[in-house]
Amino acid sequence: LGIINKSIKDDFFNSTKSFIRMAKEFDKNLSYIDIGQAMRNVWIVNILQAVFGEKVQMSNAIFGYSMLYPYTDNYLDDTNIEDTEKEKFNYKLKKRLDGEHIEGDNSHEKSVYKLVSYIEEDYKRKDYDELYNALLSIHKGQIKSLKQQNAPSIPYEEDILGISIEKGGASVLVDGFLTKGKLSKEEISFCIFYGFLLQLADDLQDVKIDIKNTHITIMSQLAPK
Repeated sequence: LGIINKSIKDDFFNSTKSFIRMAKEFDKNLSYIDIGQAMRNVWIVNILQAVFGEKVQMSNAIFGYSMLYPYTDNYLDDTNIEDTEKEKFNYKLKKRLDGEHIEGDNSHEKSVYKLVSYIEEDYKRKDYDELYNALLSIHKGQIKSLKQQNAPSIPYEEDILGISIEKGGASVLVDGFLTKGKLSKEEISFCIFYGFLLQLADDLQDVKIDIKNTHITIMSQLAPK
């Protein structure tokens, strides 16, 4: 009891090695902190693969989606970047997630759009519309989360809890679709609730940094109390 099957452990290890190799090939200047951030999502997908009875493995789509974390979240969290630039980035990214062909104005945008193409190569849009709707949902959640930046608020003044549920739930829902392609209602519910739980854990882990940067989450609101 409590011992993970050796073959599954080996698959987890191989998936991790493959991801690190692919990340360094994609961007040789990528820091190990950024790789580690993206790798957390890889492990969540691998956990879902094991839970849903699928083979634990890496894929181009899993790599692409996981790498979007350091390339989008960190960009939007950067207090040195003007809000107008973030709005422009989000506007163009939404069009790209909708399936439009968008040219990147710089190396950062080009990398982001290339990562989206990795998902499209494994999952054709006409066959997996739920996956792309979930991607748009997390993008919507990211846009709403900008309200959490540099705008101190008291509980209930802004729907911070709703933002956490939407962003966290959609995040792992995408992981679920990348695991199986299609999900049952029960699997969708599991992914959403699991994602919200992980979002709360992430907010708790980042609480000191969020307080310092005046980023408002459920945790940073309550921590001073």
